[in-house]
Amino acid sequence: MRTLVPIVTILLVVSGMTSLRASALLLIRTPGGLILAADDAATYFLPSRRELRQPYCKLDQIDDAVFAIAGFSEIPDTSFDARRVIRRTYDASVPVRRALARVQEALKQTFGESLKAGTLRNYSGLAPNVAVFLVVVPRAGEQGEPTAWSLRLLADGADETWNVEAQLEEIPHSWISAFGQTEAMVDALKSGRVSRLAYDASVADQMLLLQRLFAIQAASTPGIGLQYDAVRITAGGIEWLTSERACVSRQILPRVTPPKWLFDPKE
Repeated sequence: MRTLVPIVTILLVVSGMTSLRASALLLIRTPGGLILAADDAATYFLPSRRELRQPYCKLDQIDDAVFAIAGFSEIPDTSFDARRVIRRTYDASVPVRRALARVQEALKQTFGESLKAGTLRNYSGLAPNVAVFLVVVPRAGEQGEPTAWSLRLLADGADETWNVEAQLEEIPHSWISAFGQTEAMVDALKSGRVSRLAYDASVADQMLLLQRLFAIQAASTPGIGLQYDAVRITAGGIEWLTSERACVSRQILPRVTPPKWLFDPKE
């Protein structure tokens, strides 16, 4: 049966057979900029059919942009590695939409080719998917605030027959945008259990809010990291609110041989 699987998450980049199946991303608008934050947990599969979770930084910076990936970021034994594709194709010297369109086409092509190679079968009834979220600093000569974008790859198919649809959209303006496994966070804000901050709240207050929201979501959703990483993007550039060095140190996971059952549901 052919199924169209929508993407509902955020962030990633991993070694071996790793997936950010449970990820949470928050985008908060502040005067003059945006704060992008992501939980710090990744899941990868062990041959014993067990899942191992490791701390992992899902944020990455390239030139004038910060991006995060969710879903199957890397398919073993194929050319698909979302992070490398983005780094290879993103061009900060051209207009933003053109730069992102180029990334979109490259991801769509390599993702489709890798799926059709037949090395990855459906897992838990879900087709592989990828979601990329980017925040771009205004280019030289441009006015206004940073822009936020979502790029989603939707895989429609089964076995070696796949059709990949790519969607590129600018994320609408709002005080806070939540993506992925963020239901508990959203409920806490809607119910008033966690108070909304003023638009011009200090960065320190924004960080305290993030800490509380991620703790609430981690307690509710297995696989969501208790800690988070965050950056602030303004017209003046990109500022890491958590440690960039610590983030880089958590972008390397142990390489694990993918279990046969992941590739063949009959195993």
